[in-house]
Amino acid sequence: MKKHLIIITIILSVFIVTTVAVSFMLVKSNKLLKSFNIISVTNVNTKFNIRFEKVNAATKYKLIIYNSDNTVFYSEDTNKNNISLDLNNIVNENKYLVVVYAFDKYNDSIVVNNPFEFIYNEPTFNKDNSIVLINDEDYLLKIDGDLKRKEYYITINDSDYVIKKEKLTSNEYIIPKSLFTGIKQVFTINLLDNNNIINSIDLYSNINPIEDIKITNPTNLDTLDYKDINLTYTGGDNASEYILQIYNDTNLIKEIPLKGNNVVISKDFFKKGNNYSITLKAKLMGYLKSDTISFTINEKDTLLPVYLSNNEKYMNKGSYLMLNNPNGVGTIYYTLDGSDPLESGIEYKDKILVDANMTLKTVIKDKKYLNSSVSTYNITINKKDNYIVCLNELNNEELININNTIKNKLSIYNITTYHSDYKDIILNNIKCDMYLELRNKESANHDIYGIESLINNEDSSSYNIANIIHNDLISIYPKKDGNRHIKYAYDSINELLLNNSVIIYLGYSDNDDDILWLNDKELIGTTISNSIIKYFGLI
Repeated sequence: MKKHLIIITIILSVFIVTTVAVSFMLVKSNKLLKSFNIISVTNVNTKFNIRFEKVNAATKYKLIIYNSDNTVFYSEDTNKNNISLDLNNIVNENKYLVVVYAFDKYNDSIVVNNPFEFIYNEPTFNKDNSIVLINDEDYLLKIDGDLKRKEYYITINDSDYVIKKEKLTSNEYIIPKSLFTGIKQVFTINLLDNNNIINSIDLYSNINPIEDIKITNPTNLDTLDYKDINLTYTGGDNASEYILQIYNDTNLIKEIPLKGNNVVISKDFFKKGNNYSITLKAKLMGYLKSDTISFTINEKDTLLPVYLSNNEKYMNKGSYLMLNNPNGVGTIYYTLDGSDPLESGIEYKDKILVDANMTLKTVIKDKKYLNSSVSTYNITINKKDNYIVCLNELNNEELININNTIKNKLSIYNITTYHSDYKDIILNNIKCDMYLELRNKESANHDIYGIESLINNEDSSSYNIANIIHNDLISIYPKKDGNRHIKYAYDSINELLLNNSVIIYLGYSDNDDDILWLNDKELIGTTISNSIIKYFGLI
């Protein structure tokens, strides 16, 4: 009987341990971003439905559709994994690429395994058609695509009322001026395959064709930190140009033409404690829509957050983690149990022993400054046999040579380098542990020098490695005032959506001292390599 009890006890113990282990793995798996796939991309003419697998750890997804020239054709942030949209401005015979990113609560990202590429082959209205009807001129409407494949029709509509319907026999269609002269009206022109609408265009007669425009960030009467401003807006559709005007009180201090609705405004235009307003104007052929907001720049600087010495996802048990202060002032406070460091933080004095998984939260405080944001890191004891670093550079001989040095140095530590551009990385489903792009640029007045690094935002996974590389490069840069700091793209650069993605501007190509410094490719390449190797905990 006693023997049976022992056996039963052992079986129960094994069962309990196994159950706990499986439960732990399931819980942990829900906290990690897992590979996922696009399930289907279907469409009826310009109306598309995109379905992809749900990622348990994801807090949001970003859907991006690229044109054949790698520019963003459509972008949307969503919490859903089933998206319906109408791509009415799609162009006949153009190639498109559908990409989805999943982001977790720590702003780590993973890109979908199987980006979907397609060519749209239905006829569409030419993108160069004017949408404004001129009273004393017949209107020439141009259509792209093969109209002989099927029977195509065109209708001229006033709301739901069909004014005229004709079979299309040519890629050019004349709308007579007698139909719209002197009339205030929006005419909807539909292109049909039998009775199915396959493309539409709105034409405006004596009516402002520009949609109302609204600045969505910053918001009116905000008090903003003294740093670059991420300007976003909605509306303004149909405009041919967008202009941003910056005012200090009533004085115009800068006018900037814009491309895209996600713009970074340099803090160099502002002074702490001052009041400003920005006006955004959308224009088309004498028509105008605009929006204005006002804001104040904070009198105090906001401290930058802590950056870590290592990749928190892959730490060796018994290793040490260092917390770094990028400000030069302030005190680091931290917790290891996920609690708020603002309330219960321990003052950081020495490196932290990593002997178990932990949730690290950090903040930097100083009475003369505003607190940094609270950073949260999942410190994980984990092992990775091989890292992949994806390298890219502009077509520049010095940068190519530096990349070759990086490749050779990393190979010594069994780090694989994949050398290609961003789109190839996506299409070939390369799982980069880091994406690094080297660039240099010219200044407007040919009077700037130094090193500048670019990441997506302060909360991105790239923040740690960008600080490590940037500070190591500053230590070997010959001029003391060459630190142009780390700046943020705020979703305006596609490459920086990749995990651990950094763009580094290695000086200015119109500065003689920077040109001379770039010749030292061995030192620069070795410094960058050592930064990466340290971050991955290999030395």
